[in-house]
Amino acid sequence: MKRFLVMLAALAMATATALNAAVAVGENLIINGNFDAEQTDFPAFWSRSSPTLVSYARTGGPGGSQPAVVLHSDEKAATTVSLRQQGLGLVAGETYRLSAKIRTKGFESPHGGIVVHNDGWVSDIGFKNLPADSDWTPMTRQFTLFPSRGKEYGLAVFATHMRGELHVADIKLEAVSP
Repeated sequence: MKRFLVMLAALAMATATALNAAVAVGENLIINGNFDAEQTDFPAFWSRSSPTLVSYARTGGPGGSQPAVVLHSDEKAATTVSLRQQGLGLVAGETYRLSAKIRTKGFESPHGGIVVHNDGWVSDIGFKNLPADSDWTPMTRQFTLFPSRGKEYGLAVFATHMRGELHVADIKLEAVSP
């Protein structure tokens, strides 16, 4: 029991230290943005709207060796297909750089892309005008972050009423200003 309490106290101190640590410029703030999933069927720290409409390809990314996640269409699918990471502790007014590699195949969506959004998804910024057909393409956007009611943000790869496929790999969100 004593060992358990010592371990619990150490974990609490490490968590408090991590939460108070400053974000280093250039550090990827997305957890597992390269979609590693060694012993699981889907990358940890990511949630998907549907296991049949959002799939994982261990070697389907750029160069045929990196992992990727694919959003698929289905005529009977729900209106929105998404891959999300919530709970990002970002700072309004600071400058960030969002980057990802995408590939599309017959992709159509009236509203879709890769975005950083605030609490309640009132505002977002990212990549929304995606091509219908493209080979692996690196995308980068630098922006000043807007406020969020709960001071939390999320990242979403999403498409409403989509057709075709949207492949995503190597997602990064980096602080540009300290």
